[in-house]
Amino acid sequence: MREATGSLQGLTSSIRGIVGPWVCEKCGHLTQYADVQPDINRVFCRFLNCDFWRVIDKRHHLVVEDDGTTWEFDPITGEKWRVPNR
Repeated sequence: MREATGSLQGLTSSIRGIVGPWVCEKCGHLTQYADVQPDINRVFCRFLNCDFWRVIDKRHHLVVEDDGTTWEFDPITGEKWRVPNR
């Protein structure tokens, strides 16, 4: 089981649109971006042979990781805990 990486604080930021790049957690290239929207953030890698993705549902306080694990989070403290897959 892989734990969600990074802090989940600030997920309700007013920033919108595509942000990045930063180093991809899966392939290590500087090709990871996020599509930040009011309700859902989608993190993805644009490297041709990498299929990394993550969905952050801010309305329901859920993170679905690339490996299919689901995490709930507290948007104030950034704490996260694993929940059974839905």
